Amino acid sequence: MRRRNEYAVGMNKGKIMDDKITQAARALYTVEETKQAAEWIEKARSLGEKYKNELDEAGDDTDKKNEIIKLIYDEIGPVPFPVQMSMAAGIPIVVEISRYQKETEKSKKVSVINPDGSWTCWICKSNNTGKYCQTCGNIGPNLTDNKL
Repeated sequence: MRRRNEYAVGMNKGKIMDDKITQAARALYTVEETKQAAEWIEKARSLGEKYKNELDEAGDDTDKKNEIIKLIYDEIGPVPFPVQMSMAAGIPIVVEISRYQKETEKSKKVSVINPDGSWTCWICKSNNTGKYCQTCGNIGPNLTDNKL
């Protein structure tokens, strides 16, 4: 379907041009995913309220705070993708759970350095000695300071 427009400003001022009418955008998430995300947010809020006093008492003690967030995370699971991409990601308890989830995922992505100087790739679990994994090509840890 087309419509005709007369442009009022710019280089096309006074010209009549055909424009396509844009189609409605496809929904990003299914109704089920949206419902699950809403349920997850509600659980996160209620658990945040349940553990509010403990989180306040923890203050700047990251270890104690992480223990409490881990309890919440273990109960409700990872942050659903629709929640990560929505404004709900700004809710304080969701921010804390997301941070914990990222740290947990990051810690799983560490290659293990073996006593003999070789290393085990975190992606494919193969044993390697060079700078790159011989199986998948993942970059290995810096063997001089035992860091990635």
